[in-house]
Amino acid sequence: MPSIEEQAGALIAWKATLQTQEPLQSWDRKAWPCHSWRGIGCGARQGKLVITKISLRGMRLRGSPEVLNFSALTMLASVDLSHNKLTGRIPWSGASLKELRSLLLQNDQYQYVNRAQVLGSFR
Repeated sequence: MPSIEEQAGALIAWKATLQTQEPLQSWDRKAWPCHSWRGIGCGARQGKLVITKISLRGMRLRGSPEVLNFSALTMLASVDLSHNKLTGRIPWSGASLKELRSLLLQNDQYQYVNRAQVLGSFR
């Protein structure tokens, strides 16, 4: 399981690629993601603190989730990227998201992703 620092690093790297970063100003390596990062929730899994929730609904984010390393976020239970201006593909391949229970992507402009590929990531 990736460390909380590796998980935070994956989100910081994705933020750096977004055209709109203002809503995510709290995402800073100096700040603790579980207490002060907007839209991020954490929990304890296997005795470690992990990121379990990404909730960025309606933040007017522009860019693509293609560079978001979901392999570093294996304990996600909930992802809400809906009502933004995100485009491109969602990089599910290689990610094992067995804990994911909620995935909201409405009103963005994602390219078609093979449903079997997405569902296979959740097993």
